Amino acid sequence: MTTIEQEPLYPQLPVGQEVIFVVSNNTIVATQTNVRFIADVYVSDTTAISPTTTTIPTATFKTTPNNAGVGIFDFRQVVENYVSADNMAANNSEYKGTLTTDDTPHPIHLIDKFSINKKGARWLTIQFKTQYIDANGDTQIDTPQNSVDYCLSAGNLSYDDIDLVCVPSMCLTIWYKQYYEGNIHTKLNTLFPNAKIKFVSHHLSHAASTVFSSDFNEGSFLILDGAGSLLYNHSYQDVNHVETNSIGYFNKEKGIFRFFPGLENVNEFGNYYFSLHLVGCFMFLLDLNLLLLHY
Repeated sequence: MTTIEQEPLYPQLPVGQEVIFVVSNNTIVATQTNVRFIADVYVSDTTAISPTTTTIPTATFKTTPNNAGVGIFDFRQVVENYVSADNMAANNSEYKGTLTTDDTPHPIHLIDKFSINKKGARWLTIQFKTQYIDANGDTQIDTPQNSVDYCLSAGNLSYDDIDLVCVPSMCLTIWYKQYYEGNIHTKLNTLFPNAKIKFVSHHLSHAASTVFSSDFNEGSFLILDGAGSLLYNHSYQDVNHVETNSIGYFNKEKGIFRFFPGLENVNEFGNYYFSLHLVGCFMFLLDLNLLLLHY
């Protein structure tokens, strides 16, 4: 996980001072090659930008880990480029009854009523990520936690409130290697100190997220994902089994949830055939604060 080790003390910053952030990702720096820390910077003059809903950053910066294994960024020049004393009135002020806009600008000393300087303040949002080369020579980026933070915020929950985290296995060699070496457990246990970590079928996660959030009482489902959970041999080179397309049926009133995956065998994550009583499931979901992570 990319972690902010140092940041400015106050959320409001005056122009002209250093804006220092120090970030780390100890696991990736210690185990991977060609590591780069990435900072996507978003600048707005209205409200704070959410990286979750905005795909194009204003600027992107990269740095390599220093001898201590951390990356250091100074965003002073970014702030100074977007915040300055331009002496122009902000939009929606007026001069002789004419509204100030981007097409009809007015110097700040000519306006009829009060106005702030147009470039007097800006919202600055920064998202940090870690890029590296994995054992297969592929470029990977450590996944930001925006979706997790959003789900917790929507439920008015904190990381400490979560009792159970269910994670679908992925169709990537590096995922299984990280799983068997315990790195995924370590990362999730750090994020969710009070939660049990369970790994489940990739296609089952698709099915569960659809069925349990659906208003339908009864129905069938079809998972067309091409690939899902894999079963590698111990060398991580050959795939012994793979989930293909899965089907299932549910009836909430009768307490039926049946899942028929393309993978018939039993592996490290348990049997891929499920027939559950939904009454017990609903009690289970009500008793626990559960977070289902899916990618």
